[in-house]
Amino acid sequence: MALIYWMPKYNTGIEIIDQQHRLLADLVNELQKNQENGNDRQKSIKIINKIQMYAASHFAREEHLFDVHGYPDMDDHLQEHDYFEDMLVQFEDAFKAGRQDLNDSTLDFFSDWLINHINGSDQEYVPFLKGKGVS
Repeated sequence: MALIYWMPKYNTGIEIIDQQHRLLADLVNELQKNQENGNDRQKSIKIINKIQMYAASHFAREEHLFDVHGYPDMDDHLQEHDYFEDMLVQFEDAFKAGRQDLNDSTLDFFSDWLINHINGSDQEYVPFLKGKGVS
């Protein structure tokens, strides 16, 4: 069973951003599926690495749009990105060292953060960027 079911309300209407959000959701679901299927540690590490790399790429895309168009709440938004990236690194380090397991609360954190971020601060930039012609 998927952890994140994509719903139309998650869409920003900015196609590249929506595609990237869906892929991040798919990666969290892949991590959850691995946990359900026995929690292969090496596979979990690979998926976590994919999440880290793709989140960094996605965040860079958003941040570029903010910079180019002068988004006024850019600094606050970047702090959210930094927090998530820091949490991913901390989790990966602890997981690799055996100090942290991949469990329901960890998966809930990843999915909750992503959905809350998409529905919250990401939706806040949509009118601004669309007003600048981004679609």
